[in-house]
Amino acid sequence: MIGPFARVPAAHRLVLARSAGVVAVLLLGAMAVLGGPLQGDLAPLGIVSLQFAGTPEAAASILDSWASVPRLRLLWAHGLDLAFPLAYALAIGLTAAHVAHASQRAVPAAAVATGSAIAAAVADQVENVAMWVTILRGPDWTSVLPTLVAATVKFSAVGLALGALAVASARARSDARRSLA
Repeated sequence: MIGPFARVPAAHRLVLARSAGVVAVLLLGAMAVLGGPLQGDLAPLGIVSLQFAGTPEAAASILDSWASVPRLRLLWAHGLDLAFPLAYALAIGLTAAHVAHASQRAVPAAAVATGSAIAAAVADQVENVAMWVTILRGPDWTSVLPTLVAATVKFSAVGLALGALAVASARARSDARRSLA
């Protein structure tokens, strides 16, 4: 599963991974600033609370609590989330390919990291579309349930990707120390 990222020339992988990571952090920061006014009693996690609303009634209550927030601000905050999955999947996938190139023992964990990052990005985009429907058309089961499932898959897959990347990196560092000894 590292294949698409392994095709990037080794000399460019780490620079591109770092660049994608910086873009991901900047997007996350911009979404936090734009989404800050969305935090409240019904939505302590802002837009993430809507992702986990679970029922159309709960989603409607959250959207109602955002009535004072300009709809354009909400749409911008959510719109930036369309680029975010691409940035974090590239950062994780390119880093995993870099680490796998450095150590054969890191390849299995790097493959899990890459596959999980891609799965997370796909689930994130499914969640984004379902949330657009909820925001623009109003919540019902056809938008709220897919949002909940996709958000659960996304956060689980991101956690797995980061954990696997940590394992792959640790194996590569261990191998590098052994080769120096």
